Amino acid sequence: AEQIPLNLYGFYVDGKIDPQTNAFRFQPGDVLMVPENQTRFAVYGAVGNPGYYPMPENPNDATVLKALSIAGGASAQSADLAKAGIIRRDGTQTKIIPIDITAMLRDGKLQGNVTLQPEDILYVPDRKNSKGWFQKIMEPLGILRVFGLGF
Repeated sequence: AEQIPLNLYGFYVDGKIDPQTNAFRFQPGDVLMVPENQTRFAVYGAVGNPGYYPMPENPNDATVLKALSIAGGASAQSADLAKAGIIRRDGTQTKIIPIDITAMLRDGKLQGNVTLQPEDILYVPDRKNSKGWFQKIMEPLGILRVFGLGF
């Protein structure tokens, strides 16, 4: 069984047709297989549906605000949107990028509406536990690094 790769990305994302893909013609018995997107980002904390989500084909569809929307939005009563953050692994380092979602929504300050990268975690803390969550989460990650367990 011969496998012939077809690039459908440009067509679905940019509306551009790949000439080689456009010239391809199916034969009787051919099967089109589209692999599952294994690249993920996560949204956790005080959100409607916390969990991992597939990374969109178009990177512009993985901004902080779109990710929050995909995860069912913030929990209205308990979310501290001003103290959200992105947990990002950068090589062997783990860093937290503070994100003020309140400023984006209230004041239109969209420079904080950064694009998530694969394996990023957008975290929206609960108001009761929002003070110093950066430090609380970095301490265990630092301990794991000392023992060579990933982070």
